[in-house]
Amino acid sequence: METSDPSPIESEYDVIVDGSGPAGFAAAIASARAGAKTLLFSSAESIGGFSANTFVHSLSGLYVTSQDMIPRAANGGLALEFAERLVSSGTGTAPKRVGPYDVVFQSPIQYTRHCWDLCQREKNLTVALKTRLSSVNATESRIESVELASREEPVRARAFLDTTREAELAFLAGADFEGTESCTNRRRAFIFSIRGHEANATDEDGRQIFSEHLVKALSLGLLTPQIGLAVIRLVQMDENPDACVGLDAEGDHFSALNPDSLTRFQILSGNLANELGSFLRSNIRGFEKCEVTVVPTQSCERESRRITARYRLTEADFQSSPDFDDAVCRAGWPVFADPSLLRSIVFDPTRMRPTAVPLRALISKEIGNLLMAGRCISSAYVAQGALRVIGTSLAIGQAAGLAAVETARSEEQSIPENQEAEVAARIRVVLETGL
Repeated sequence: METSDPSPIESEYDVIVDGSGPAGFAAAIASARAGAKTLLFSSAESIGGFSANTFVHSLSGLYVTSQDMIPRAANGGLALEFAERLVSSGTGTAPKRVGPYDVVFQSPIQYTRHCWDLCQREKNLTVALKTRLSSVNATESRIESVELASREEPVRARAFLDTTREAELAFLAGADFEGTESCTNRRRAFIFSIRGHEANATDEDGRQIFSEHLVKALSLGLLTPQIGLAVIRLVQMDENPDACVGLDAEGDHFSALNPDSLTRFQILSGNLANELGSFLRSNIRGFEKCEVTVVPTQSCERESRRITARYRLTEADFQSSPDFDDAVCRAGWPVFADPSLLRSIVFDPTRMRPTAVPLRALISKEIGNLLMAGRCISSAYVAQGALRVIGTSLAIGQAAGLAAVETARSEEQSIPENQEAEVAARIRVVLETGL
């Protein structure tokens, strides 16, 4: 996995991006390609963020839902460029049909390296990893600068972009946000990999045998009950002998924004992964020599703070797919009651077209030069499930990065409401969405 020590940080930029996930690095690349002097910083040790740290092996939201088995890109631009890069390098599959959805499967480690390589190509982009945000200097309507733990002096910019799960930049700037609801129906996913098993142990018949042994062991009280939610993922890369195992751990009193809660879940899930590995070696043919090899650095937690913007996307928007004058990209992934289960669909995906994402949903309602992308985008809790997937995050990130450049170059350091449609039209041309 590619990592980097903090790069030299200058005193002033056109655009500053907080967060190194898919939305963050897409926003930073878009900004840099548009000619803006851009800083991307993150407390993480690598590019890829949540998607890399949780060992996510699939890219959803790149293609629109269809019934004719023909993959159609939801967006062009960086999202499509990144998918094609994975496929052409052999580190990702061509789109594979999972139900009515087309998904690209890939190696999480290679995913991180591709993110890093793309960032390294941009001469206008400075990447500072392992860099923590200390404070934000802001008025009621504008952010002036940020203070970073690695630097004594504040860093100024004309536009700021928050792509963090916790909306940390917006929170410290005093912007309004929507807190995480307590949703016990959403499970926390812990995805890890195993190696050393026989090839047929994870094919269709092997997965069936795996499930049967788990059910029997659980009924006899031989395994911790939460292991009953373990699932061997459907696809593994041809050149990668590892198999991905998803372990959805349930529990009460869980807070996605509480570090102690996240740590307890991480420890619990790691123990369950090791328990499952021991059980496989002792009880199931083909797994006698298997071992747990790669464990994520954080749990796959979907909740976050969501910044209050000029427009809030809701479940109704995904049901009716309205035409927005200021649409910048499309969300091709549907809304789920539980995003971890493909069968829990709130709205029939075969009857809906992709949902347009308006520029207004990316601009803070109060702070004119604060934009957002990724999990902290302005949306209802359930609607966030369709917006947070990697393919959509790449598109929204690119759109937000371009909007940040427009903001930085405007005299007001803000996009006036009467110019939103005009700016959105320019962004759509770059993203090639044809909206």
